[in-house]
Amino acid sequence: MSKVAICQPTYLSWMGYFEMIQSVDSFVFLDNVQFQKQSWQSRNRIKDNQDSDLWLSVPLAAHKLEDKIFDIKIASSKFNWQRKHLNSIKTYLGKTPFLTEVLEMVEASFDEGHTNLADLNIDLITRVSEKLGLSTTFYRASDLNINGIKTDLLLNLLIELNARSYLANQGSKSYLQYEEQRFQDLDIKLIYQNWEPPVYQQRGKQFVDKLAWVDPISHLGFNQTTLLE
Repeated sequence: MSKVAICQPTYLSWMGYFEMIQSVDSFVFLDNVQFQKQSWQSRNRIKDNQDSDLWLSVPLAAHKLEDKIFDIKIASSKFNWQRKHLNSIKTYLGKTPFLTEVLEMVEASFDEGHTNLADLNIDLITRVSEKLGLSTTFYRASDLNINGIKTDLLLNLLIELNARSYLANQGSKSYLQYEEQRFQDLDIKLIYQNWEPPVYQQRGKQFVDKLAWVDPISHLGFNQTTLLE
């Protein structure tokens, strides 16, 4: 039985994103829906040992409101935003035991010279997934040539992948709960992710969860078996 998850590609995704990838057979990057300004698609948070947080945002080229995620280009600018992000990670997460490994992975992705936001996000996500030993099969919705909007699009993607169950994030429950019969009619089991990130020894006095993956990985490393449990 094929279990599928479908999510927009996000920048420096939190560990719950990877727990979802780990939990399914196939994972679809939903890159053919409208881009949302100031969303997780283009930014994420880190924190320092004084519990101050910082948003790392990818600068974007001018685009139309209706543009889809796969249309969004990274801004060509005089300042090196990639170096700024690397320096911020190094400063905010300094002296964490696995910081070097994290910086090397992020820098390797930056060195690919991605000009498209979705390409950058997907590259980072797949690199982390591989390092975590996840064997999930990845797809891009834009490559599958599936039409539809909202629930229609989700269902059409699930049909294309012969899904028997769909793992949805908790945030989608607010609208999918009214569509559950449609999943039942297609004999697709609708499941909502129910995962709380583990508490770990974090820099600073107050633990903050759901930060960008660079925080927990810098503290615990890629081989920490409890990271996604």
